Amino acid sequence: MPELPGCIADGVSRQEAIANAEILIWEWIETAQSLGRSIPQPQSALLSIPEAAERLGLSDAMVRRYCAQGRLPAKKVGKGWAIRRWDVERFAASPRHSGRPVGAYHVS
Repeated sequence: MPELPGCIADGVSRQEAIANAEILIWEWIETAQSLGRSIPQPQSALLSIPEAAERLGLSDAMVRRYCAQGRLPAKKVGKGWAIRRWDVERFAASPRHSGRPVGAYHVS
């Protein structure tokens, strides 16, 4: 949880890690409030492969490939990927080129 310094959670499964993270977030916020510290606003939500694929209009396999290649910033979480919404929006706004470059076809 990059917005909350020192706040780290884990678990045996993804579900357990998420449940532990939710508990730690609330504890972090309660502690910060009791110490009079400011509470940072969330930077962005995390998306799954299917959520990012829907937003980008791509297949799950293509988004997974982009994540594995580093073309779409993401973190590996167990067997899945966690992708920041901001990174998906930035990727959606960037020009992407597919197929052969112009002039690659030769007609005789």
